[in-house]
Amino acid sequence: MVRSLLARTAIELFAAKGYDNTTLDEVAAAAGVSRRTLFNYFRNKEDLALSGLDEQGDLIAARLAERPADEDAWTALRAAFQVLEEIDMTAEGRLEFITLLFGNDSLRAGHAEKQARWQDLFAPQIEPRLPYSDRRTLQARAIAAAVIICLQAANEEWVRLGGQVDLFDLYDTAVQAIHRPTWNRAAWGPGPEPSDRARQDRLPRGPLGRVRDQLSVGVGTAQASATARVSQ
Repeated sequence: MVRSLLARTAIELFAAKGYDNTTLDEVAAAAGVSRRTLFNYFRNKEDLALSGLDEQGDLIAARLAERPADEDAWTALRAAFQVLEEIDMTAEGRLEFITLLFGNDSLRAGHAEKQARWQDLFAPQIEPRLPYSDRRTLQARAIAAAVIICLQAANEEWVRLGGQVDLFDLYDTAVQAIHRPTWNRAAWGPGPEPSDRARQDRLPRGPLGRVRDQLSVGVGTAQASATARVSQ
């Protein structure tokens, strides 16, 4: 309870006065505790500002462990990240925190360190969900790193848009940019796994589909021009 109170008080003061302009004495006073009590919970100001990230990582890992064992890694992680929506923080408070986080160089560096710990938490739970391979550990760490970066990119875009859009819609868009959906026999019907071209032809008619079409047109135009030059 005291730890959470101190963390919330600190974020409010950091947002109001700026991280560099806020002292730990001011945080302690605003929370109604002594400086010694504050240091019983936090090592320094950066630890205080970033404390929520440790808790978030633990919550996500715990939720990931609860997902069905036969669920693919990307789906399980997407569901586990949803626990972030359940944290007791208003949209305004989350916006203030993320703005603070990405607006200060030392906090951004500390954030990267915390997320490296997230990778260590997630990878062992991802690995059993992957097909057996002598490089499965590497693949699990790569997936963990990828989803963390997608979440960070979504958070940055969410802040840029003033928190006026759904964070997980942005996360899904980021994931779609790097992850090719796995083949689903129920969706494709019986028969062999479809080719890459067939997969591409089934892309949704949204932004990703339009990007695919634009790339295809560009490649086709370039090939036609090259053929014409050769003919001449």
